[in-house]
Amino acid sequence: MIDREKYKDFYFNPDKLRDSTTVWDLFWDEFDITWAQSQEYSKSKHFTVNPAEAQQSFGTIDDGEVTYDYNSDWFRSDEFTTEHPEKYHIVFSGCSETEGVGSPLDTVWAKMLHTELSKKYDVGGYYNLGKSGNGWQKIISSFLVYIKKYGKPTHLFVMLPNVARDYVWSDERQTWNYQQKISFSTDKKHLPKDMHDQVTNIDEYRRSFINFTLAWKLFEAFCEASNIKLLCSTWNYEEVDNLKFHGHIPSYFPLDRPVFDQYAKEKRPSGKFKDKDLRRRDNHSGILFHEWWKDFFIFQINERGLFDD
Repeated sequence: MIDREKYKDFYFNPDKLRDSTTVWDLFWDEFDITWAQSQEYSKSKHFTVNPAEAQQSFGTIDDGEVTYDYNSDWFRSDEFTTEHPEKYHIVFSGCSETEGVGSPLDTVWAKMLHTELSKKYDVGGYYNLGKSGNGWQKIISSFLVYIKKYGKPTHLFVMLPNVARDYVWSDERQTWNYQQKISFSTDKKHLPKDMHDQVTNIDEYRRSFINFTLAWKLFEAFCEASNIKLLCSTWNYEEVDNLKFHGHIPSYFPLDRPVFDQYAKEKRPSGKFKDKDLRRRDNHSGILFHEWWKDFFIFQINERGLFDD
């Protein structure tokens, strides 16, 4: 019999965990809405600058071009529902690039993909689990919560971030926080000091990568057994390079930067880019990147026959 008092520092207190929603998706089958708990953001589900933008160290200028409207579960999405009379029930997931931080909704890759698919297929509403700061763990856990609450979709399309985002134990709060992690190749001199601990070293990254690979293969197996067609890529070029062995992860396809450069030349043959083509107002990827991501998802969907009956 384990003496829990003797080893109490190795256990967690469920009551203390309730003070944060960071792990509600893991332990209580509820969506993680940690970011929406502050007094400022609990009053409304409509913003012109959202929490992720407000936290950017360089600041974000509210230029009037972006509005964020969140559903009852705090996602930038149509209301989730248990009723799905449509033939194809599609869900999107990812991080801030999939939520569309800094972006008008109609210029977000997931929304553009949904719009294009809806012209050809009966895909129903726009259901997006993308959330700023999410990593692969949150993508999986929030999707499992979605299934439990709203039913199993026919398709899941994911844009992965860097794989080193992870849970970090807080001794002060006696719970886990979900922390943004920054590439080991990032020069710390370009970051504020309070972000230095978020830069992974090479050993941390290697461990994160192998954990991700194992977990994602298990997630693929779950989706296949559940008859959910999963397709994913990543905007992070470090991960593109490391996931080149994508034959071992069948749901994945790479988005190489040289391919984007060629795509940009075809779209802007004059070599002159439009405002926000490359970077958003808060430095997220620009409209041209989102169009490229959407087009390559469409290509992969057609190549793989993901809507063939």
